[in-house]
Order: sequence, then C-alpha cells, then structure tokens
Amino acid sequence: MIKVGVIGVGHLGSIHLKLLKESIYYDLIGCFDTNKNVSINNSEFLFFDNINDLISSIDAAFICINTPNHYKIAKKCIENSKHVFIEKPITDTVDQAIDLINLSNKNKIKGQVGHVERFNSAFTCLTDIIINPKFIECHRLAEFNPRGNDVSVILDLMIHDIDIVLSLVKSKPKTINANGVCVINNTPDICNARVEFENGCVANFTASRISLKNLRKTRFFQSNAYISVDFLEKKTEIVQIENVKNIDDKYAMVIENSAFKEELFIEAITNLINLDKDWVKTGIGNSLYIRPFIFADQDSINANEAEEYKFIIICAPAKSYYSGDVKVKIEKSFSRASKGGVGYAKAAGNYAAQFYPTLIARKEGFQQVIWTDSSNHEYIEEAGTMNLFFRIGDKLLTPPTSDSILDGITRKSLIEIAKKEGINIEVRPIKVSEIIQATNNGDLKEIFGCGTAVVVLPIIGFGYEKEYYELPKIENSWSIFFKKKLNNIQYNISDDPFGWRFEV
Repeated sequence: MIKVGVIGVGHLGSIHLKLLKESIYYDLIGCFDTNKNVSINNSEFLFFDNINDLISSIDAAFICINTPNHYKIAKKCIENSKHVFIEKPITDTVDQAIDLINLSNKNKIKGQVGHVERFNSAFTCLTDIIINPKFIECHRLAEFNPRGNDVSVILDLMIHDIDIVLSLVKSKPKTINANGVCVINNTPDICNARVEFENGCVANFTASRISLKNLRKTRFFQSNAYISVDFLEKKTEIVQIENVKNIDDKYAMVIENSAFKEELFIEAITNLINLDKDWVKTGIGNSLYIRPFIFADQDSINANEAEEYKFIIICAPAKSYYSGDVKVKIEKSFSRASKGGVGYAKAAGNYAAQFYPTLIARKEGFQQVIWTDSSNHEYIEEAGTMNLFFRIGDKLLTPPTSDSILDGITRKSLIEIAKKEGINIEVRPIKVSEIIQATNNGDLKEIFGCGTAVVVLPIIGFGYEKEYYELPKIENSWSIFFKKKLNNIQYNISDDPFGWRFEV
C-alpha cells in the first residue's frame, strides 16, 4: 500500500482524509495543518506537529492548503522524492507551475492536480462523442464563499472549464480576449474570456463567485451534434444533427438538418424529370441538366447574411460544354479560390472570380484555365469547369479536394471506376514542376478533365509561363476508356455495378 499524508485539513483536506481512510489502496499515515484547531474536528487522524516529520514518513502527499503555499510545500515534497497530489490550481503563477513540472521530471516523481471535473460521470460518458468541437460555451457560477478567495475566479472556478476544453480541443490557442472585475475581493470575482484556437474552434468562458445560485454547465457544438453537460446535476443531453434514417444511437434526440425532407426532394425531382424528359433528344451526348440552387431573395441592401432564401430547381436540355480540341493555361498570377474560403462549393463568387483570367486565357488561344494554389501557385488544383486527372507513366494522378477544390461527383465516379479496373490511381498534391518535368521526359501521357457537363474531356496541350506544351496522341487512351465506361452506365447500355442509376 502507498503511504500517504494530507497537508492542509480545511474543507477539502477533511474530505481527502475520510476518503483516503476508506480506500484499500492507501495507508493513511497522518496529516499536518498550521491551524491546530482543525484537529478537534478530525481527532480520529494522527496529526503531525512538524511537516518535515510527516513528509519523511510517506510516499505521497495530498496538498490541500491555501493556494499561495502550494508551490513552497509541493517543492519541498518533490525535492524529498515524494509523489504529490495538489488541489487546483497547481500554483499562483505559470512560472511556479513550470518549475514544479521540471522538478518532478528531474526527480522522477508523479504529480497530479485536482481537476476533478474530468472525472465527472456526465463528462466521462462523452469520450467517444465529442469529436472536433467547433464552438464551446462554459458557464460556472457559485454563491459567495470566503473559502478560495485567495486567488482570482479564474484559478478558483474557471480553471475547471479551461482544463476540460484544453483536453478536448487538440490545438493551440491563437487569440485570447478576457475581462474581469473585482467586486468583493482584491482579485477578479467575475470573468469572461473568449479563446480562439488555431484549428478554428472558439470557446467562451464565464465564471462568477458572486451569484445567487450555483451553475456548472458547458455546451459543445460540432458538425453532427449539440451536446449539453450539467456538471452540477451530472446530466448530459445530446441532440444529434443527422439524417434520421442513419441514426442508430438510441439515447440521442434527433433533429433533421434541413427544412426540406430528402424523400420530398427526390419526389419533386422525379416529377420534374417526368415532365421535362420529352424535351431531351435521345442519344449519347444529350442530357437533361438539373441544377438545384438557393439564393437570397429578401428585400434589403446590406453586407450581411440573408435571413430569407428561395430554393429553385432549373432544368434544361444540354450537350457537352466543349467541342473540338481543348487547350488549357496553367495560371500563375490570378486565383479563383483560397484556403479558408468556399472554393469547394458551387457558389456564385467562385464562378465570378474566374471570368477575367479565363477571358485573358481565351485571347491567348486557350479554352480553360488550370488553377493553382493561391499561396505560391506551386500546386495544381482544378480547371474552371472540371476536376483534373494526369496520366504519368502507368499512374493516374488527381489532386485531393480542399477548401479551394470542388469535390465533384464525376471525379468520385472516375476514382471508383479506376479502383475497380485495377488502375494505379493516386490522390495527392501535384506540383506544376512535376507536370513540366514529366512532359519534358515524355512520361506525361494524358491530361483530361471531368465534370457533370463535360463528362470526360481530353486536353491536347497546355500553356505555362509563355511556353506551350503539346501532348502526344496515344493509343489505348484512358480518357476515352473512362468516358465510355461512364457513358455506358449513364445511358443504361451496361450494368451499373456501383448502384449509381436512379429509375424515374
């Protein structure tokens, strides 16, 4: 058994004494407190008159004295090779805390701080549920109590919430904005803080020890759920934001993340296609172009997000965007989208940003622009109307999707076909220099684009830095192979092993 002693036998120290006495894992040697009067209420325990005598008699110390003395006593214990449990906060200052950590590592002892909320049953049940939270809101209020007022409300109450948040958000703080006021004590009694992390998560903290009621609640918001934790009542609420039919969590409340049911949407599309299908000519290359979209239609002129929107589906007979040979220009000056933006979405701004650079490219004899990363124009992204594929040697390469690359359905389809047909495909960043080198070496066999309106489109050449590179004409073209495979599935000529077709 581990021999332990308690240093400081006030409110918390007395609790530790009773729990340690009942534990089968510890041998409670005794306790020490500078206030001899506390021994009256704890007469069943052995009191040491000298702290050094207690430290020399134990393996580990439970330090429950007032915070200003944590550092001095903990240091004494660690220097004597005694493991320590320290009630929160660990010390008055960061420098003192770092010193204790370094000292414990040097002396190879274990230390723990009493952040007990980590072990609250309302929180521990969420270990596998809270994943990558986007926004966190913490409220911790307490009725006034003279105990613990030797430190600010941040180290007294808020420290629990800070510990919880830091344990969940796997990212460093980027900015911190905080305000505190002293009401009764010389240190802040009420504090509010907003912390922004490098991964985009935002956490708001509110703590007060000047309240008419006790409150300990934290709310987590993530892409698939809203989670509320009541640390005081030990209750947890989960509202899952997913498609109802995919939910298998019997404990979760469920809301649909849409005002428009999926079944109703499919029914509307089906009826619309049946109404318009006679407008479409039969034969490969002819199709009905279906475009659902949303736009703001409220009466206002401002630079804020809209509160009213209109959902519309438009249909039109369509052929391929391009006819004849297609040449592209690799852009190294202009950008269509950037990291952190909405380049992955079919948004109006994404189309508008490409108009002028594409106009310049057309005047130079090219039909489209290949966009590169906005930072250094070093990596290939996508073309204005297409995702891109490069055949280098016996490999097929395509850039990964990102904030600036549309995750196209046709792109996904080609990747699935390539995998099924045993084609060596790599989804990875592709440097412009790699394409130039492969062209000069004769390793670049094909470039082709893909998209809803273009299906699969071969590219015969590209321009870069005032140089034009013509691609060789090859037999057994992969672009032709993919286009035939996809068209055969689309036009019901061959089997559909992927389950992509939908009968109307």
